[in-house]
Amino acid sequence: MCLGYIRAIYLPVAYSVSKDHPELCSFVQVNFALSRTVKFWHGEGQFKDVKTDHVLGLKKDVYRTLALDVTGLIELLTLPRQLRRDNCYNLKLLILQQSTRLKPDPGLSKSYSDRPDVSWLTVAKGNYGLNLT
Repeated sequence: MCLGYIRAIYLPVAYSVSKDHPELCSFVQVNFALSRTVKFWHGEGQFKDVKTDHVLGLKKDVYRTLALDVTGLIELLTLPRQLRRDNCYNLKLLILQQSTRLKPDPGLSKSYSDRPDVSWLTVAKGNYGLNLT
């Protein structure tokens, strides 16, 4: 298994934001597309510095994969920033885990693609109600 480039993670919070706009949903975002160094918890019981890139986001790592505490991330990120006591890295809501510890489903076949699942333009149009081209 290989951790691919991850620019951001979007977690849905509400399918419909209001009766006036039932087609719009609400989500929270974890953005890795910033040039900085963050301290990720590693499965070996320690924090390690990991550099992220403004173009690629979280870079590939042949030996690690990203583990998420989805419920914890949603609970933290739905709070206004000024009410958060800590961040998702220090709270160990995002962990870089050894990929050898994961056991893939034997019925799955491996396939790789560099194509995005959905373009940012499509996401922005749907969520912000903007007419973008």
